Amino acid sequence: MGTLSDRINPRSENAYGHIYNRPKLLPERIGNSLKKELGRGKSEGRHWGEKFKRGTADAQAAE
Repeated sequence: MGTLSDRINPRSENAYGHIYNRPKLLPERIGNSLKKELGRGKSEGRHWGEKFKRGTADAQAAE
């Protein structure tokens, strides 16, 4: 996800050429949803959303 250069230089460009400001002190979950909204790695965001939905569905089924 975040490479060392991303941490040193928070204003970075992803593989799709979108410039985004990396959230520095946010928890990873919030950072992921921000990146998804900013269009950083569309497929990555989509997979993360599916994973998250699957996880909540599993949690509801376990209750």
